[in-house]
Amino acid sequence: MTGRRGVILMALAIGLLGARVTGAATQGLEIYGGVSRLGMGDINRSMASTNAQIGTHLAPIENGPGWGFAVRGWSTDRVMVRLGFESIDASSHDRDIDIEVACHAWTIGVVRWFPTEGKALYGLGANLGIHQAWGAITSSAADLPLGGNELGGGITAEGMWPLRGGWSPFATAGYRWAGVHDLEAGGFRNALRADWSGPYLHLGIAVDGDRGSMHTP
Repeated sequence: MTGRRGVILMALAIGLLGARVTGAATQGLEIYGGVSRLGMGDINRSMASTNAQIGTHLAPIENGPGWGFAVRGWSTDRVMVRLGFESIDASSHDRDIDIEVACHAWTIGVVRWFPTEGKALYGLGANLGIHQAWGAITSSAADLPLGGNELGGGITAEGMWPLRGGWSPFATAGYRWAGVHDLEAGGFRNALRADWSGPYLHLGIAVDGDRGSMHTP
Protein backbone atom coordinates (compact mmCIF):
# COMPACT_ATOMS: atom_id res chain seq x y z
CA MET A 1 0.00 0.00 0.00
CA THR A 2 1.87 3.07 -1.20
CA GLY A 3 1.60 6.62 -2.46
CA ARG A 4 -1.60 8.63 -2.27
CA ARG A 5 -3.76 5.74 -1.06
CA GLY A 6 -1.47 5.13 1.91
CA VAL A 7 -1.43 8.84 2.77
CA ILE A 8 -5.25 9.01 2.70
CA LEU A 9 -5.63 5.96 4.93
CA MET A 10 -3.00 7.32 7.28
CA ALA A 11 -4.81 10.66 7.53
CA LEU A 12 -8.05 8.86 8.41
CA ALA A 13 -6.29 6.78 11.03
CA ILE A 14 -4.65 9.86 12.57
CA GLY A 15 -8.05 11.55 12.74
CA LEU A 16 -9.63 8.58 14.51
CA LEU A 17 -6.77 8.08 16.93
CA GLY A 18 -6.44 11.83 17.45
CA ALA A 19 -10.02 11.89 18.65
CA ARG A 20 -9.18 9.00 20.98
CA VAL A 21 -6.17 10.85 22.41
CA THR A 22 -8.11 14.10 22.81
CA GLY A 23 -10.85 12.24 24.64
CA ALA A 24 -8.42 10.28 26.80
CA ALA A 25 -8.41 10.96 30.53
CA THR A 26 -4.85 12.32 30.40
CA GLN A 27 -2.52 13.56 27.71
CA GLY A 28 1.22 13.93 27.83
CA LEU A 29 4.34 14.61 25.79
CA GLU A 30 7.52 12.66 25.20
CA ILE A 31 10.87 13.30 23.53
CA TYR A 32 13.63 10.83 22.80
CA GLY A 33 16.85 10.06 21.00
CA GLY A 34 18.09 6.77 19.69
CA VAL A 35 19.91 4.72 17.13
CA SER A 36 18.62 2.41 14.37
CA ARG A 37 20.14 -0.45 12.45
CA LEU A 38 19.32 0.18 8.78
CA GLY A 39 18.87 -2.33 5.94
CA MET A 40 20.15 -0.13 3.11
CA GLY A 41 21.10 -2.98 0.77
CA ASP A 42 20.20 -1.28 -2.53
CA ILE A 43 21.75 2.05 -1.55
CA ASN A 44 24.94 0.41 -0.29
CA ARG A 45 25.37 -1.66 -3.46
CA SER A 46 24.87 1.48 -5.56
CA MET A 47 27.51 3.34 -3.54
CA ALA A 48 29.93 0.41 -3.83
CA SER A 49 29.47 0.52 -7.61
CA THR A 50 30.09 4.28 -7.62
CA ASN A 51 33.26 3.77 -5.56
CA ALA A 52 34.54 1.20 -8.06
CA GLN A 53 33.71 3.31 -11.10
CA ILE A 54 34.93 6.78 -10.12
CA GLY A 55 37.19 6.16 -7.13
CA THR A 56 35.05 7.64 -4.35
CA HIS A 57 35.19 6.26 -0.81
CA LEU A 58 31.56 6.30 0.30
CA ALA A 59 31.08 4.15 3.39
CA PRO A 60 28.05 1.83 3.58
CA ILE A 61 25.07 3.10 5.56
CA GLU A 62 24.45 0.60 8.35
CA ASN A 63 23.32 2.62 11.37
CA GLY A 64 21.66 5.97 11.89
CA PRO A 65 21.00 8.24 14.88
CA GLY A 66 17.54 9.66 15.32
CA TRP A 67 15.26 11.73 17.49
CA GLY A 68 11.55 12.19 17.89
CA PHE A 69 8.61 13.45 19.89
CA ALA A 70 5.03 12.34 20.48
CA VAL A 71 1.73 13.34 22.00
CA ARG A 72 0.37 10.51 24.11
CA GLY A 73 -2.86 9.78 25.93
CA TRP A 74 -3.92 7.22 28.52
CA SER A 75 -7.32 5.77 27.67
CA THR A 76 -6.97 3.52 30.77
CA ASP A 77 -4.25 2.94 33.36
CA ARG A 78 -2.84 0.17 31.15
CA VAL A 79 -3.47 1.39 27.57
CA MET A 80 -1.58 4.32 26.06
CA VAL A 81 -2.04 5.73 22.55
CA ARG A 82 0.61 7.79 20.79
CA LEU A 83 0.85 10.20 17.85
CA GLY A 84 4.48 10.79 16.98
CA PHE A 85 7.14 12.13 14.63
CA GLU A 86 10.61 10.62 14.16
CA SER A 87 13.63 11.71 12.14
CA ILE A 88 16.21 9.05 11.25
CA ASP A 89 19.56 10.06 9.78
CA ALA A 90 21.06 7.88 7.04
CA SER A 91 24.02 9.39 5.24
CA SER A 92 27.44 8.80 3.72
CA HIS A 93 30.05 11.40 2.76
CA ASP A 94 33.17 11.68 0.64
CA ARG A 95 35.24 14.70 -0.37
CA ASP A 96 33.18 15.52 -3.46
CA ILE A 97 29.85 13.80 -2.81
CA ASP A 98 27.30 13.65 0.00
CA ILE A 99 24.44 11.15 0.10
CA GLU A 100 21.64 11.64 2.60
CA VAL A 101 18.70 9.23 2.62
CA ALA A 102 17.03 10.28 5.86
CA CYS A 103 13.56 9.28 6.97
CA HIS A 104 10.77 11.44 8.39
CA ALA A 105 8.06 9.28 9.91
CA TRP A 106 4.60 10.22 11.23
CA THR A 107 3.19 7.30 13.19
CA ILE A 108 0.28 6.24 15.35
CA GLY A 109 0.68 3.55 17.98
CA VAL A 110 -0.73 1.74 20.99
CA VAL A 111 1.09 0.35 24.03
CA ARG A 112 -0.38 -2.19 26.45
CA TRP A 113 1.27 -1.95 29.86
CA PHE A 114 1.23 -5.00 32.13
CA PRO A 115 0.69 -5.11 35.92
CA THR A 116 3.85 -5.18 38.03
CA GLU A 117 4.49 -5.33 41.77
CA GLY A 118 6.47 -2.08 41.74
CA LYS A 119 6.00 1.33 40.15
CA ALA A 120 7.89 0.46 36.98
CA LEU A 121 5.76 -0.28 33.92
CA TYR A 122 6.61 -2.73 31.13
CA GLY A 123 4.61 -3.16 27.96
CA LEU A 124 4.33 -4.21 24.34
CA GLY A 125 3.26 -1.97 21.50
CA ALA A 126 2.75 -1.59 17.78
CA ASN A 127 2.78 1.40 15.43
CA LEU A 128 1.93 2.31 11.87
CA GLY A 129 2.71 5.38 9.80
CA ILE A 130 3.92 7.20 6.73
CA HIS A 131 7.70 7.05 6.21
CA GLN A 132 9.03 9.73 3.89
CA ALA A 133 12.43 9.79 2.19
CA TRP A 134 14.15 13.10 2.80
CA GLY A 135 17.59 14.18 1.64
CA ALA A 136 19.69 14.62 -1.49
CA ILE A 137 22.65 13.42 -3.50
CA THR A 138 24.97 16.41 -3.60
CA SER A 139 28.22 16.87 -5.52
CA SER A 140 30.07 19.63 -7.34
CA ALA A 141 28.27 18.61 -10.53
CA ALA A 142 24.69 18.07 -9.34
CA ASP A 143 22.20 18.38 -6.51
CA LEU A 144 19.44 15.76 -6.72
CA PRO A 145 16.73 15.91 -4.03
CA LEU A 146 15.40 12.53 -2.90
CA GLY A 147 11.76 11.76 -2.16
CA GLY A 148 8.96 9.25 -1.94
CA ASN A 149 6.80 7.86 0.85
CA GLU A 150 5.25 4.57 1.87
CA LEU A 151 3.37 3.04 4.75
CA GLY A 152 5.46 1.23 7.36
CA GLY A 153 5.18 -0.03 10.91
CA GLY A 154 6.86 -1.68 13.83
CA ILE A 155 6.60 -3.50 17.13
CA THR A 156 8.05 -2.44 20.48
CA ALA A 157 8.95 -3.63 23.97
CA GLU A 158 8.92 -0.69 26.38
CA GLY A 159 9.80 0.17 29.95
CA MET A 160 8.81 3.29 31.90
CA TRP A 161 9.87 4.39 35.38
CA PRO A 162 7.46 7.00 36.84
CA LEU A 163 8.85 9.80 39.01
CA ARG A 164 7.12 12.58 40.91
CA GLY A 165 5.20 15.27 39.08
CA GLY A 166 4.18 13.05 36.17
CA TRP A 167 7.73 12.73 34.77
CA SER A 168 8.90 9.34 33.49
CA PRO A 169 12.16 8.26 31.84
CA PHE A 170 11.52 5.46 29.37
CA ALA A 171 13.29 3.03 27.06
CA THR A 172 12.00 1.39 23.89
CA ALA A 173 13.48 -1.52 21.95
CA GLY A 174 11.73 -2.21 18.69
CA TYR A 175 11.83 -3.47 15.15
CA ARG A 176 10.78 -1.31 12.19
CA TRP A 177 9.56 -2.38 8.74
CA ALA A 178 9.79 0.70 6.53
CA GLY A 179 11.16 1.71 3.17
CA VAL A 180 10.45 3.43 -0.13
CA HIS A 181 10.51 1.41 -3.34
CA ASP A 182 11.42 3.25 -6.53
CA LEU A 183 13.14 6.11 -4.71
CA GLU A 184 12.69 9.47 -6.41
CA ALA A 185 15.88 11.33 -7.35
CA GLY A 186 15.54 14.75 -8.92
CA GLY A 187 11.83 14.13 -9.45
CA PHE A 188 12.34 10.85 -11.35
CA ARG A 189 11.68 7.36 -10.02
CA ASN A 190 14.41 4.73 -10.16
CA ALA A 191 14.75 1.11 -9.13
CA LEU A 192 16.54 1.79 -5.83
CA ARG A 193 14.88 1.08 -2.48
CA ALA A 194 15.59 3.22 0.57
CA ASP A 195 15.21 0.79 3.48
CA TRP A 196 15.11 1.84 7.12
CA SER A 197 14.01 -1.59 8.34
CA GLY A 198 15.79 -3.05 11.34
CA PRO A 199 16.02 -3.00 15.14
CA TYR A 200 16.22 0.25 17.07
CA LEU A 201 16.62 1.61 20.59
CA HIS A 202 15.11 4.81 22.03
CA LEU A 203 15.82 6.51 25.37
CA GLY A 204 13.65 9.42 26.41
CA ILE A 205 11.67 11.39 28.95
CA ALA A 206 7.92 11.89 29.15
CA VAL A 207 5.55 14.01 31.20
CA ASP A 208 1.88 13.17 31.73
CA GLY A 209 -1.00 15.14 33.23
CA ASP A 210 -3.20 14.07 36.12
CA ARG A 211 -3.03 10.40 35.26
CA GLY A 212 0.73 10.60 35.67
CA SER A 213 0.19 11.02 39.39
CA MET A 214 -1.45 7.57 39.46
CA HIS A 215 1.91 6.06 38.49
CA THR A 216 4.00 8.33 40.73
CA PRO A 217 5.74 7.07 43.88
